Amino acid sequence: MNLEHDNYTVVQTRRDGNCLFHTLVAIAKKLTKVAEGFTQQNMRAKIADHYKQYMSPMHPLGGINFDDCMHYCEDDVLKSFGGEIDIFAFCQIFQVRIETHAPESGAILQYGGDGDGELHLLLHTCCWTSWDGHNGLRHWGGDHWQQLEPKAKQ
Repeated sequence: MNLEHDNYTVVQTRRDGNCLFHTLVAIAKKLTKVAEGFTQQNMRAKIADHYKQYMSPMHPLGGINFDDCMHYCEDDVLKSFGGEIDIFAFCQIFQVRIETHAPESGAILQYGGDGDGELHLLLHTCCWTSWDGHNGLRHWGGDHWQQLEPKAKQ
């Protein structure tokens, strides 16, 4: 997807089912909170460890507590595409704030609390791989996560 924005540059991330975790690794590396060789699998493992504090027989994958409310994992972070709960966990682990821009819906979502930690921007897009104009069917290509970087002021 080719996106243009006056204030931000979209940092291209490969569409391999790990895009959210590649993006989170890039943010952690930028903050120098992880070593250069840290991978998306390492990030998944770190987030899974964070969830373990709330494991129970009823919730074997664990979860997180934010806004004084428990949120339990429905999918195994080591195998899933990743989503909102993983962004909340990342913010807790690395003490950062994330703002996600979703142009299809016009939504801007914020994670990580009020004012604590540095703010980082993500782009969340939905993709249609193809559209059959003959019968009107669209073929879903899945969600995609990428980082947004402020453009240098000229």
